[in-house]
Amino acid sequence: MDNLEKIVIGLIGSKCEGTYWDFKQEPHKDNASLLHDILCLANCYHEGDRYLILGVSDPAKNCEIKGLTLKQKNRKSQVNITDFLSKINFAGDNRPEIEVKTLKYGEKEIDVIVIKNKRFKPYFLTEDYKKEKKTVKANYIYTRTGDKNTSINKSADYNDIKMMWEEQFGLTLKIEDRFKELLKDYRDWECDFDWGKSAYHKINPEFTIELSESEERGMEPFCAFYLDNSGYYGKAFFKHNSTLIFECEYAYCDGCRVLFPAPSFKYLFKDEDTHGFYYYNLEEFDGLFANILLKNSSNFDTRTSGFPFIIFKNNKDLTEFSNYLKSNFNIIKDMEDYKLLNLNDPNEYRRMINLETLEKIKRFYEENWK
Repeated sequence: MDNLEKIVIGLIGSKCEGTYWDFKQEPHKDNASLLHDILCLANCYHEGDRYLILGVSDPAKNCEIKGLTLKQKNRKSQVNITDFLSKINFAGDNRPEIEVKTLKYGEKEIDVIVIKNKRFKPYFLTEDYKKEKKTVKANYIYTRTGDKNTSINKSADYNDIKMMWEEQFGLTLKIEDRFKELLKDYRDWECDFDWGKSAYHKINPEFTIELSESEERGMEPFCAFYLDNSGYYGKAFFKHNSTLIFECEYAYCDGCRVLFPAPSFKYLFKDEDTHGFYYYNLEEFDGLFANILLKNSSNFDTRTSGFPFIIFKNNKDLTEFSNYLKSNFNIIKDMEDYKLLNLNDPNEYRRMINLETLEKIKRFYEENWK
């Protein structure tokens, strides 16, 4: 049983409807009603996905699983609904993201329209959508409170709308999470790490990044991938006004030609050497900082190629990749070796980390996985 099925079973078993879920015994007879329901759920106040569950009776009829037939009238696939939404005039061309999943309960099927939780609220139209005497009105903002939708002829309460805008601009987030949101777009940051050793957010300048002075230190394994094997290290401080929110180590390599946050290391296994890979996670401060320094590219190369860091979108991608490698490491071992650079003192560089593995895993990720 997957996670969605567990969630839906729990919602059906509650014998009620709520802020983020709604039951319909049959598919919507008209697209205006479907659009209105999607907008209400998409704009509701809830941390998580929302569910429009088709094929289940409402609470007055005990939330009974009625099921849907294969050729049931008005039943829609994900392609149908996505195509329908793509033709609607949403403000800012900003439309809800949906998935349609079909679940089986015995011999019965139900459809679940999963509305993804994105901080783009409020979703609303710039032109009326009319269908079968129903009109989803332009510039009206709909939502769902408890088990009730905003009426199709009314707009949501002021306080509900205010909360939606605050959520979109990150004002409801904890300061750490808001900082991470601001770090996601490198174009919003004014950076002067060459001379000023600092950066600030152009729209919210109270958010800053400051670098400490760097000091030369012992070589790390990744130094072997640069022509100049020197390494200089310091601290990067992420601040809101004068308050320190997060700090991480940074490194200058290749004669201070390239700057990057010190990467994390994922251990896979050990024989004579330690096998694993360096990485950044874009859900974490150091990964987001790396993305700013990279300006959304994919490597920290300077005069060389084959830089051995991998950038993952999230923890899920990182876990899936590392689990695959642990189970299929012979693929890496069987790959042709790449000529490494600057191995004047392998023992100093390796520190029990296999350099060939670093390069091969990065190459496998770029060529076969990514």
